[in-house]
Amino acid sequence: MKPIAVTGNSRYPGTSPFADDTLSRKTFFGRSEESRTLANQISANRLVLVYAKSGVGKTSLLKAGVMHRLRAEGYLPFVVRLNIKEEDPVEVVEAALRIEAQRKNIEMETENVQNLWEFFKTVELWDEDTLLTPIMIIDQFEELFTIQEHDFRTLFIEELSAVTRKYPPKSDSISEEIKKKLHNIASPPPLRIVLAVREDFLGVLEEAAETIPQIFSCRFRLAPLSAEKARDALKEPAELKDESFYTRPFEIQDSAIDDIIESLSKQIQREEFGQAVHVEPFQLQLICIRIEEIAFQKQHKPKKQLPIKKQKKKTDNIQISTEDLGYSSGIMDILKDFYSKVLQKIPKARKRRAVRRLCESALITDSGRRNSIGKEQIVNKFKISPEILALLVKERLLRTDQRANETFYELSHDSLVKPVLTSRQLSSSLKERLRIVGGVLIGCIGVIFGLFMIILGITSIDDTGVGILGASFMFIFSAVLLFGAYYGFKIFKSGRSGLKRLKLADL
Repeated sequence: MKPIAVTGNSRYPGTSPFADDTLSRKTFFGRSEESRTLANQISANRLVLVYAKSGVGKTSLLKAGVMHRLRAEGYLPFVVRLNIKEEDPVEVVEAALRIEAQRKNIEMETENVQNLWEFFKTVELWDEDTLLTPIMIIDQFEELFTIQEHDFRTLFIEELSAVTRKYPPKSDSISEEIKKKLHNIASPPPLRIVLAVREDFLGVLEEAAETIPQIFSCRFRLAPLSAEKARDALKEPAELKDESFYTRPFEIQDSAIDDIIESLSKQIQREEFGQAVHVEPFQLQLICIRIEEIAFQKQHKPKKQLPIKKQKKKTDNIQISTEDLGYSSGIMDILKDFYSKVLQKIPKARKRRAVRRLCESALITDSGRRNSIGKEQIVNKFKISPEILALLVKERLLRTDQRANETFYELSHDSLVKPVLTSRQLSSSLKERLRIVGGVLIGCIGVIFGLFMIILGITSIDDTGVGILGASFMFIFSAVLLFGAYYGFKIFKSGRSGLKRLKLADL
């Protein structure tokens, strides 16, 4: 039977964060309280630091939960990423703001400026007759420290400090042209700033705290989903009625939800949160994607004496059970096998190897962080076609980031770094084990046949009268075999050393 084509939107974003669009806001459940609280904090404070563990959903909260609330209050929030090495802070910020202004049909007027203070002091954002206040959200602010060079980092922090202070920078640092256009130099630029950072990088921000003393003054910590909120994030999108989804509404049995929450909560150390049950949204979304696939298969399963057209129109209630997910072990396998299953969807082995090289060597830094690579470099260096890249984005292994006139690709989430590195290590471990086995085989075969040829050469002279010349050839051949044996044992030794290094690295 031919598979039924999947057309329409998913009820869950999977590994990608929720976006700032109508569909994401409609399916974003479990964070309403946090959305209101954070939006109020941003409105009331000039600088807010948002932090959480990787995989908890900072980006989703800001884009799907907060940004539309801020727009309703007369702000224009826009997202800045620092994941590409840059030289000029103004160019980075202006490009991000211009993209957002165009997306929301906002008229943007700018001046020729030298620094961020001048930029935010002079930029005007008009929504018809309403002047909007910009809110700069620097998502994954830790990239300033992990990716950018020292000179850019120092300059960016200094300019960020200037726009967060109540007092302007030194007057001699402001161009005369800008001074003439400003009515009040003493007032700070009309701006709000949000820094979103991974919790394990809070210590690194001490470097910025010397220049921006108030960086820790207003903080918002996002915790993993509680059991009740995780239940909402699972159930509510499944029951939404909307023809744009590729599945009809379906129900997830309470027993299945309980098993999912119990299985995922074991992944978080409970000592950190007491005895409360918490779930990481990233892991939950991977399970949700699988649930929706199962629902689709059930809804389109052929029924006796019913053509497919009538099956699509049926409104029978589809329920997802624990059995459908494979119980607790099946739930955990969904998390473990995500990377390998996406690779298996690439049709040719050669292309799969190219994608593995991209993900395991180029998209992860030596320090184990995500890295961004431009599309042109991926196509030319790794020989990966745009069609394969589109497939990887569709399957949520990669995400795209538009910068100026080029598209950059990165792993869709920090939580994918570990399974990708684990896959790389397993592959390397397998190669080292094959070298060990191959080395032993080559060595043993070389020794056995080398000694056999020596014995045969000696006996040939005494018994068969082959002569010195024939025996010499046998001795030379035996020497070649023994040399091969020596090389085989070197391969064995190298493989054993490589395996030891991998085990030590795993520790």
